[in-house]
Amino acid sequence: MSADRTADLDRLVLLPEGPARTAALASWIQDLYDADPPVLVGGAAVELYCGGAYVTGDLDFAGNVSSAVAKRLLDAGFVQVGRHWVREAGQVFVEFPGSGLADGERAVAVQVEGVEVLVLSPEDVLVDRLAAWQFWRSPLDGVVSFRLVQSVVSQLDPQRLNEAAARRGVSRALDRLSEFVKAHVDSEPSSEKIEQWAKQPV
Repeated sequence: MSADRTADLDRLVLLPEGPARTAALASWIQDLYDADPPVLVGGAAVELYCGGAYVTGDLDFAGNVSSAVAKRLLDAGFVQVGRHWVREAGQVFVEFPGSGLADGERAVAVQVEGVEVLVLSPEDVLVDRLAAWQFWRSPLDGVVSFRLVQSVVSQLDPQRLNEAAARRGVSRALDRLSEFVKAHVDSEPSSEKIEQWAKQPV
């Protein structure tokens, strides 16, 4: 690990919380790889797509940590705790919950304030949130699903989204979301109304 790379990280952790910081840190992690960088998934992916309407403190990646990458993380001050990598200085929390993307999922390059990050596609991120809403009965993920659609509706591939939802068994949740979005295409529902809608059984 070069001193310059560690210095870059020291600078990045001082950025204010939000999409720019998340993108910069995710890009820093991905740049540790000589090939096949991991894909940003989870809440951090939602944060980048929502432009700050949703904020998380963790960085989740789909990918492997090779011995070379592990050494670079350790040299930069990270400590490994299971599948988590924690850097107390700057409070950076990185997790690798999976070794790669699931069948049918894909990654896309996302630009945030001039920083490019490899991120799980918006369709797959949305389906993940719908699954949490439907199967875990998580109203928060219902709310996040709605906010996500508001942010990325122009980027979504309807056919691919329907196929991904069917593959995960969340077509019912997608239908509920689509109905709610259509019902408010001309008016912004209040936060209370969105939360009440998300609390209803899927």
